[in-house]
Amino acid sequence: MSSAVKFHLKDNILVFDDGGMTYSNPDNTGFKVDTEVYNRLLHLAKENDIKIQIACNAAFFDVDNVSGLGMVNPEIEKIIKILDDHKEFLEVWNHGLNHMYENETTEFYSYTKGSISEAYQREHLELSIDIFKKVGLNSTTFVPPGHAWESGVTDRIARELGFKYIAVREFEKSRLKDWMKNPFKPYKMEWEESKYLTCLFRLGLGIPFDLVDFDSKTESKMKTYVSNKFPSTLGTNRKLKLKYPIDHFFAHIQNLQSPSSVPYFDRIIKHILKQKS
Repeated sequence: MSSAVKFHLKDNILVFDDGGMTYSNPDNTGFKVDTEVYNRLLHLAKENDIKIQIACNAAFFDVDNVSGLGMVNPEIEKIIKILDDHKEFLEVWNHGLNHMYENETTEFYSYTKGSISEAYQREHLELSIDIFKKVGLNSTTFVPPGHAWESGVTDRIARELGFKYIAVREFEKSRLKDWMKNPFKPYKMEWEESKYLTCLFRLGLGIPFDLVDFDSKTESKMKTYVSNKFPSTLGTNRKLKLKYPIDHFFAHIQNLQSPSSVPYFDRIIKHILKQKS
């Protein structure tokens, strides 16, 4: 059976989330993220003659502490220079302000508590826009942290603030053990296409955000996610066919912490390009 994934754009291939983070977690815990990950991204983009998008959290770029959060990455000037000097290969997308709401790692919707106030969402988006404008990296594409957003609220606010696109998942899967307990509830949440913004639907590669050490087994799994052929779709997407065409796949900058991961991502990019051709 042919691939279940249908692509509708060729500009976006593989997007890396969490740009700017000082450590692997947004609350400054976990391993320190090596600034060299951006040069590794640049290498991958040049090697494959593509533009790689990096979904960045504004608070780590906040050199003037506009947000009052005091979260600026100490090496952000180096990161900004790499991004600014190589805009033909690296493009910044807006990944919100700080990737956090209270003690959760989503910012515009809570999977446990539900809606987050419009005032909070608007403030965080406004601050993120102001910060990125100050460093010359503003974007019209919004990527909700943790893939969580409230349809009709988050996207409406984003459009009012000048965004044109929203990069989102069709679904957020529930934990495997929860799905096994309740086979009729495979997802924590599902989304329809936005009425306010153009949706760039995305899929992950089946790897944790902080995976550093790659091997052939991991590469095989990533290729399975990209190819999306039946019957593997039942495990990767928990459905036979996706409702919306896929714009791009995503990983995280943390996945490039080690230079040894670069060849794996080079092969994955080539595999995605082959699927899109």
